[in-house]
Amino acid sequence: MKRCLVVLVLGLLMAAPAAAQGFPAAVPQTEVFVGASYYRAGVTNGLNLAGWQAAFDYNLHKHASVVLDLGGAYKRSNGATLALYQYMIGPRLKARRGRVTAFAEGLFGGDAAHVPNHTRGAFAVGFGGGLDVSAGRIVSILILQVDSIHDHTEGIWGHSLRVGAGLVFKFPKPSV
Repeated sequence: MKRCLVVLVLGLLMAAPAAAQGFPAAVPQTEVFVGASYYRAGVTNGLNLAGWQAAFDYNLHKHASVVLDLGGAYKRSNGATLALYQYMIGPRLKARRGRVTAFAEGLFGGDAAHVPNHTRGAFAVGFGGGLDVSAGRIVSILILQVDSIHDHTEGIWGHSLRVGAGLVFKFPKPSV
């Protein structure tokens, strides 16, 4: 499984420069991301979960935005479902070159773990980045986003990893 994921990621990264030619780089006012994610809760001896990601990105400048990042990941075991949710906000710095946009972000907010009849919340911070390629004036493909998420509960810091991909819908500035 790990080998397949590495081959897929490398293939997508090598395809990105070839796709970089074409559409002009008009900067939209807002971008909305929706996609699927893999979440490794507890990097060393943790759980593998599958889920979703969504983000609302408000561009302040060609190279800077504020992002609201949301996510959910799930694992079913022994008839019960573990659900992990993330909700964070923070700055995102972007490098735009033709159709390709690379970004790095620093996020803070919270996360919550839910099992039947119990929910535990925690303060969370996340650091990461990603790469998307424009597929037209209103859609980009987020090829890869990787976030290192750290949460703090009951005096202990936890470390998780989230990897996602999906579609980014771009909304231009309204004309006056």
